[in-house]
Amino acid sequence: LGENEVFNTHIHMLSKEKITILTPDCKVEWVDETGIYYYGYGDSFEVDKGIKHALVNHSNFPVKFIVEWTPAMIGWEATF
Repeated sequence: LGENEVFNTHIHMLSKEKITILTPDCKVEWVDETGIYYYGYGDSFEVDKGIKHALVNHSNFPVKFIVEWTPAMIGWEATF
């Protein structure tokens, strides 16, 4: 995710999503239907299928992360 970039609100109807932050000294904001949360290096968080969510990078540098979808997606399945 680029510096100060937003990954817009979207929803996965078939898979839950888990994100693990890989970049030291970063700050990201996770927004979903339950609230707004702040995470950094090494943190993991997830959202169940059918829940709208977005990710915001509050760092002045790109942030790398791993995304896991369960069950795994075939192609891209999301509605923006």
